[in-house]
Amino acid sequence: MTEKNEAEIKKIKGELIKDFLKIGVLKQGDFVLTSGKKSSYYINLRILPSHPQIFRKLGELLTRYILTYIDSFDVIAGIATASIPLATLISITLNKPMIYVRKGKRKHGEKKTVEGKLRKNQKVLLIDDVLTTGESKAYAAQEIKKEGGKIKDMLIVVDRGEGGKERLKKDGYNVHCIFSVKEMFQH
Repeated sequence: MTEKNEAEIKKIKGELIKDFLKIGVLKQGDFVLTSGKKSSYYINLRILPSHPQIFRKLGELLTRYILTYIDSFDVIAGIATASIPLATLISITLNKPMIYVRKGKRKHGEKKTVEGKLRKNQKVLLIDDVLTTGESKAYAAQEIKKEGGKIKDMLIVVDRGEGGKERLKKDGYNVHCIFSVKEMFQH
């Protein structure tokens, strides 16, 4: 990795934190998270597609990060619903196929959990928005493995710093987090 890449990634990160705070990605109050945990703050990256310039900038950052730090992969995977727009953006930018994992098996149609085309032994890069306990990422990885995919790397936009990263590393994954919630609060 060149110093130029590192400097550019750092610059975009700083700009994005300011953008995130300006548009209300980080909210304070009383919230219940997907994990069931109560929290005094909430990170809502679902609003980013409503801000296309900021969303595009995040896509540029994720793409630079992937090309700099992540080994080869065949397919990008998102988790329903928050990371589907992120995975789509990266899929189109890198010209890589995309799949996504539902929160549960459909009861109609093809009754699938993993949507899209995934061939046996394809290497999958899992992308998600926020990491708390790691439970939803572990579930998605397990479902992808059931379909024959292989996951080595996970790319997360924001790590809440609540043990999810460590848990997923124990499961054997390389967990890449772009931002920590601590960085966001420092701004």
